[in-house]
Amino acid sequence: MSKSDLDILLYGSEDQDLISVKYHFRTGVREYFMTWKGIVGWMEDRYRKTTSEAVRNDIEKYMSQNPCSTCKGSRYKKGGKEKY
Repeated sequence: MSKSDLDILLYGSEDQDLISVKYHFRTGVREYFMTWKGIVGWMEDRYRKTTSEAVRNDIEKYMSQNPCSTCKGSRYKKGGKEKY
């Protein structure tokens, strides 16, 4: 997998194209469209919106309290104002 594909998988796409999602069930097929925020974005949303302590505990396994060694916790790239 390329770095750009991995970035899209983890963080979503900057252009926020709509993605078609189809699901099949006994009486037919349904389709809806959504934007992809990435796995990280989905987990952040799920963590913020859940009322389940078990869900929070599970997601916290993937979270870190340590600041990024590159940006030192600022979440900004060197030489620019783009967020990581």
